[in-house]
Amino acid sequence: MYKTITAVIYTILVGGLVALFVGFGIQAFYPSPKFPEYPHELEFAKGDPSEYTDAQKVVKDEYDKKSDDYKNKQKEWSKNASVIAISAGLILLIVSLTVLQPVPLISNGFLLGSGFTLIYGTGTSFMSEDSKFQFAMIAVTLVVAIVLGYLKFVKPEKVK
Repeated sequence: MYKTITAVIYTILVGGLVALFVGFGIQAFYPSPKFPEYPHELEFAKGDPSEYTDAQKVVKDEYDKKSDDYKNKQKEWSKNASVIAISAGLILLIVSLTVLQPVPLISNGFLLGSGFTLIYGTGTSFMSEDSKFQFAMIAVTLVVAIVLGYLKFVKPEKVK
């Protein structure tokens, strides 16, 4: 019983670390855009923006443009990061069900990690605000997961 509990804990640990490895890897090598810093000139501006001085209006317009640029870059980053995460999750899923299958403890950890990574990738796709892209990411993930599950667990072994 102790060995079983330890194996479950280890599987969860490996799964979490695999997902964190992918998530932090994406951030390290493909960092998300940084939100523009709010202008100091507007920090203490009082009242309605219509009461801003001409200089403050110029600064506000520049800030608004930077904010819009950030939003567009963030949507694009979300799409790309989602593709990277889902691709990594699918590769981890394939590896866990094939190459690592002889080592069930590690295979199960990678399988759990691939699930966490696929969920992360799908969640990231929601930030793209593109419902067709989100649908495509979920569809690809679902099809590959079902096909791999079928080939690995359901399809009868070929008779020799």
